[in-house]
Formats: sequence, C-alpha cells, structure tokens
Amino acid sequence: MLRLFQAGFVAACFQLVAVALVTPVVLALMRQGLIVSLSTSLGWDTTAPSMETQSSIITWTYLIVSLGVALTDNRFLDSTAMHIRRISHLKYFSRPNLVMAFLLILLCLGATGFTMLALQTPPKFLVDLGYYFGWGGIVSIIWPGTMSIGVVCFGANAHAALRALQW
Repeated sequence: MLRLFQAGFVAACFQLVAVALVTPVVLALMRQGLIVSLSTSLGWDTTAPSMETQSSIITWTYLIVSLGVALTDNRFLDSTAMHIRRISHLKYFSRPNLVMAFLLILLCLGATGFTMLALQTPPKFLVDLGYYFGWGGIVSIIWPGTMSIGVVCFGANAHAALRALQW
C-alpha cells in the first residue's frame, strides 16, 4: 500500500527540507529590504513589514516551491505511477481508467484543500498556544509550511496518477 503513495512521501520530505532552507533566506531578505510588499513598493506604506505581511510572502513562497516539487519528475514518481496502473488493472476493476481518473480527482481535491488551508490564518488555538509557550507569531510561519507539505504530498501523488492514466 505504501508504494501507491511513495511519490508523495518522497516529495513531502523534499518539501520539508525546502521549507527549512527557504524560511531563513526569505526572512533575511525581507529584513534587509530586498523583498517588500506591494503596498510598500508603491509608496502606500513606509513602515517595516509586519508579521502578517511576512507571513503572506512566506506562504506564497512555500506554495510556489511546493508546486515545483510536486511537478518534478523522478524515479519515485514513475514507480508510483506504475503501481497505480498495475493496481487499477486488477481483474475486479472493470474500468481501470475510471479508477485512475477517480483517484486523480481525489488527490487534486486533497492538494486544493491543503492549499486553501495554507492561505488561511492559523487556527486561534494554535496561535494562543504559541504565545503561551513564548514562541510569539512563529505559528503564522509554521502553519503554511506544514500545509505546503500536505500540498506537495497530494500533488505529487496526483502527478503520478495522471502519469499512470496517460500510459
């Protein structure tokens, strides 16, 4: 069963590493003023970027990176696509292409759901928990990073299902 989702698990590991590497770089670039929000660049706001602005820039960075990781071709993607195709062509499935298409739709819905969660603010209880433990607003950075890992996991598996459907 794990072989059916191998591409997603490997992509999730890559996304975890990407989140760990991208976060300090983007935060440093924003603090140096090399990345500014649209309102600051148009002259509407001359104050330093708030935590909310930083969080939205980082969220979009995570989602763009997750798109790239999910669409990356590798041997794990091919292996997962082969297993999806083999399982869908078992004798108790009368329409194997319909099975693969249904799996593709479900995986795309999962990736879309995680994308929408990443674009939302973190749940209040997590923010309160962060302030209780003295982490401050770091939850607003951890939340989209975690949700982007879900996006890439479902997205890479959807990519494998699409590949299996095309073969």
